Amino acid sequence: MGKFQTANDCLQQSLSTARRIGYRKTEATALSYAALNHQFIGNQQIAIENLRECLVIATEIQDYNIEYLALDCLGCIYTSQGNYHLAIECIRQSLEVTRQNNLLQKEFYILGNLGATYVRIKDYDSATNTLKQML
Repeated sequence: MGKFQTANDCLQQSLSTARRIGYRKTEATALSYAALNHQFIGNQQIAIENLRECLVIATEIQDYNIEYLALDCLGCIYTSQGNYHLAIECIRQSLEVTRQNNLLQKEFYILGNLGATYVRIKDYDSATNTLKQML
């Protein structure tokens, strides 16, 4: 747990500095890493809050790489919580971002996550249709 706390402390310093100097991309990045750290240690609600804040910033600054990733990470958290409706909604939004911005490798990755989520809810037709798009 000590290493995660050290990581959180460093990320909070980075976040504070980014906010102080107005560097929004670094702020969004720090929030996304903090979210992953919180997710790993079981602080799901804090991770969700960080990712939502990250998503707002990514949308404002039009950083599509951060935007798609924040949405996908939210989808993964919701999947782990068994909240599949929200998970699918977030992952679909992430897929839209990748498609609208021609992020082909990321689209492939997101299709895999979406297909896997459909499998978890036993929606095999949607899973098959989604995974076929990877071909």
